Amino acid sequence: MDIKPDNLVFTNDGTGYITDFGCAKKSSTPQISPDAIGDNRYFSPGRLQACKDGVTFDGEEADLWAAGVTLLQIIKNLDPCQLFEMPNQFTHRVQNCTPDFFQKKARRFAELLTAEESSVWWVIKRLLDPRPITRITAQQLLETHCFKGLDNTLQAKVFEDLKREIFAESAQVKKEEVYLNDYASIAKKTRKEETPFYNSEQNREFYDSNSYTEQMLSSPDYLFTPADK
Repeated sequence: MDIKPDNLVFTNDGTGYITDFGCAKKSSTPQISPDAIGDNRYFSPGRLQACKDGVTFDGEEADLWAAGVTLLQIIKNLDPCQLFEMPNQFTHRVQNCTPDFFQKKARRFAELLTAEESSVWWVIKRLLDPRPITRITAQQLLETHCFKGLDNTLQAKVFEDLKREIFAESAQVKKEEVYLNDYASIAKKTRKEETPFYNSEQNREFYDSNSYTEQMLSSPDYLFTPADK
């Protein structure tokens, strides 16, 4: 329930893994409490509505949406609030970020409007369908051509090319000048300043469920009652 770039890691061959299950717990139903913890910048329209109404939401549908935001963020290198021009304050997003809002904002990206079927951009477009009933499912996602035809050898090559391209852009050198085995050189060229790998304090405001309730109660445009604890 917390899919985002910060919680993904990759092996050398490009195999991805989801991490950070500190808040996870086993559930016998796909329906999740609106008080469930997660980075609220990646909340789907349905999950935002569930927070507003104090009702449960479908966890798989919410995860698929978050995967779409994650892919778009990785490609565009923009925060979710920048991608969709969303307000930073959670209560404002709950009240204003409806399915129609997201559908309108997605039109900002020409790649989504012209995406060819089964391409990566088409997958992102289907993941970011604001209406769960027509959003692509996990099984359908795995059957798309861009993923189904990706064997281990090709996957490793694509991932290596992607890393080389990213390093080259970061270091402002030609892609052909990047040698991925030369870790010392890469670190020297790409390190601009010493910063923590993940700043938990900086992202705390997007997780603290208690602050959600406090913000809702103190907001002048408070329109709903939080779910009972």
